[in-house]
Amino acid sequence: MNFGSIRTPIITDGLVFNMDAANRACYPKTGTTATDTINSLAGTFSSTPTFDSAEGQGVIDFDDTDNINFGDNDVLDWGSGDGTIGSWCKCASGNGVQDFVMKGAYSTNGKNYSLILSTSEKLMFAIDDNTTFKSVESATTGNDNTYRYLVGVRDGNNLRFYINGIEDGNSPTDITGYGSLDSTDPLIIGAGTQGAGGGRGNYLNGSVGSVHIYNRALSANEVLHNYNALKSRFE
Repeated sequence: MNFGSIRTPIITDGLVFNMDAANRACYPKTGTTATDTINSLAGTFSSTPTFDSAEGQGVIDFDDTDNINFGDNDVLDWGSGDGTIGSWCKCASGNGVQDFVMKGAYSTNGKNYSLILSTSEKLMFAIDDNTTFKSVESATTGNDNTYRYLVGVRDGNNLRFYINGIEDGNSPTDITGYGSLDSTDPLIIGAGTQGAGGGRGNYLNGSVGSVHIYNRALSANEVLHNYNALKSRFE
């Protein structure tokens, strides 16, 4: 795929959402709307996330108060099946939990999948089917302003988490019999959706370069391929 003058050959089989700040078709460096390049889902900026061309070849900066809301769409639901979410992102210290990206909501009737910084400031991939919270929490501290490629995979009865193309030592987590992930709440980059009222919380103090979502489980080799495809921009 060609993103402006940048070529980023990530895996396209099963790709249902791709937001890349360096792709001018996604974000033209200015304005309050970003567009997913796969299904043309529009993301609305809240407050003042800003484009930063000084880092790599383009990222969106978040400052603990803003986010991008891409709304709800059936293509983002994993249901009871497999799925993958990946993001190049970084964060600094902030107010406890920080959400890089979340589809769904934290609430008494919420379902979600998310890449987050946990309460212990460790990197985490988490899912919630409104009955049971499941996660893989890395031993890696994530609030050090370092870009990493985070990938969460629902793969049959396993929840897998990769950092920079390598499966984390605490992965996988068993999710045998786990329920459906088909939330009607939005996909949010830079924060999480809090409860049925739709308010935001767990704001990110950091930056996001790209987010991509698949309707299938990527293999370890495919995760490594995607890491290698984009790492020159962030390392």
